[in-house]
Amino acid sequence: MHAIDDMPAGFPAYQPVKAQLDWLHQLAQEVVEFCWETPDNQGIAIAAKSFVEEPGDISDDALAFCSCDNEKDEDMILCCSSTCKIGWYHISCVGVLELPSIDSTWYCSEACATSGRSIYCLCHRTLDEEMIQCGRMQNCRGSEWYHMSCKGIQPQASLPETWYCGEVCRLEAGSDDHMLNHTKALMWEGLAHITRKMAVREGDGPAMVDDWKSDVLQFWRGKHPKYLMIAHHFLACVGGFAPPNIQHNFVWNRVANPKGKLGGNIGLDLCNEHINRDFKEMLGYSNGKYTARQVLQGVLRCRGHLEKLSTTFFRKSGL
Repeated sequence: MHAIDDMPAGFPAYQPVKAQLDWLHQLAQEVVEFCWETPDNQGIAIAAKSFVEEPGDISDDALAFCSCDNEKDEDMILCCSSTCKIGWYHISCVGVLELPSIDSTWYCSEACATSGRSIYCLCHRTLDEEMIQCGRMQNCRGSEWYHMSCKGIQPQASLPETWYCGEVCRLEAGSDDHMLNHTKALMWEGLAHITRKMAVREGDGPAMVDDWKSDVLQFWRGKHPKYLMIAHHFLACVGGFAPPNIQHNFVWNRVANPKGKLGGNIGLDLCNEHINRDFKEMLGYSNGKYTARQVLQGVLRCRGHLEKLSTTFFRKSGL
C-alpha cells in the first residue's frame, strides 16, 4: 500500500462479507502478535495451578521457585510439565549433577512426567515424535519447541539451518534493528490509544478497567508512584474490595456526554478541563477584578470541601 485508501494486497474484495471479515480478523491478529510482548507462558501456568478452588485463596506453593524456597547462586533446571506448580529448581535440590542438553526434557517427579502436558508446542501435549526449535530459542514468542506435525512440516522435509516458528520471530531475530523496535512501540501505543478512545466514547466500563490494568505497568516504568497507587486502589475496589454498588459506579460512571450524542462520551477528567477553561474565560471578563491570590484562595476552599466530601463518602462506604 502506498496510500491510506489503497486496497490491501490479498484482500478478498469480490468475495462474501464473511470472507472479508475473516481476512480482517486474521490481519488484526497478525498485527497484535507483531507488536505485543507475549507474557511468560510457564509463569502463567504456574500461577494458574497455584490457585486453589476458592476465589482469592492461594496455595503455599504459589509462584514459588524450587522446593527449598531459598535463593542460591547456582544453575536452575526447568520442569517441562505445564502442570508443575514450581517450575524451576536448583540442580542441587533435585540431585542433578549437570544441566541436560538443550534438546532433552526433564521432569521433577513421576506425576509431572505422566501428566501428558508440556510447556512446549502449540498443543502442549507430550507426544512421541520429533520436535523442532525456533531460532529465537528462549526468546520465542510462542512455545520455543514444536512438534513438526503441529506446524505442518513433513518428517523428511528439508529445513533451513535456522528455522523460525512464525513471521514475528523471524523479524525479531534481528534484535538490533532499532527501527523495527521503534515501529513496534509506536504501533502498540497507537493501537492502545485507539482502543482507549473507543472505550470512552462507547462508555464501555469493563474495557476501561482493562486499560487501567495496562496503565499500571506504564506508571511503574515511568516512575509515577502517585498514579500507580491511584490505579492500584481503583483496581482493588472494582476487583471486590469495595461494596457492590461502589464497584458498579467505578466501572460504569466514568464518562459524561455533554452533547447527548450517540458515541459522544468523554472522560470525566476532560470534563474537568472544560470547567477549568470556562473558569479561566470568566476570569478574563472580570477585567482584573480578582487577583491571583484571591483565585488561589477560592480554589483551596473548594478543594477543602471536596476532600471532606470524598472522605465522608469513603468512610460511609466502608472503604
